[in-house]
Amino acid sequence: MALCSCSTGTQCSWSPAWWCSMEPWFLGFAVFLLPWASQWLRSLLKPVHVFFGACILSLSIASVISGINEKLFFVLKNATRPYSSLPGEAVFANSTGILVVSFGLLVLYILLASSWRRPDPGALTDRQLLLQLLPGSRPLPVTYMPVPLR
Repeated sequence: MALCSCSTGTQCSWSPAWWCSMEPWFLGFAVFLLPWASQWLRSLLKPVHVFFGACILSLSIASVISGINEKLFFVLKNATRPYSSLPGEAVFANSTGILVVSFGLLVLYILLASSWRRPDPGALTDRQLLLQLLPGSRPLPVTYMPVPLR
């Protein structure tokens, strides 16, 4: 039994649209979560993975906001009233919309900000250098230079 059935009576797992929508999930799982994928394959697919993930997130946020707007259009019957006289459902929908957009912007910022990025595999940072020491060895002196603020 399929999770859903299409309007034509066929199961969704048999339709090409279902397979096209599930392909990024299968590919991401196979390449990034399973340990057998090689490092060059991961580094090759990472920019594509990040780009399409950001696109999917942006489109899903747009879908949520348009769904909230459509619900409000049907509930409020397109009546223009002052904000203070709107029903509680309208205030709740507006608050939900603001939270959804804020969450999306925060996730996109974390995704694209270089300070949140994971270091490339094989490149050691100054914090990782201390973990690489052999027992009884001494760490190399690390000098820190202040970064000027813009």
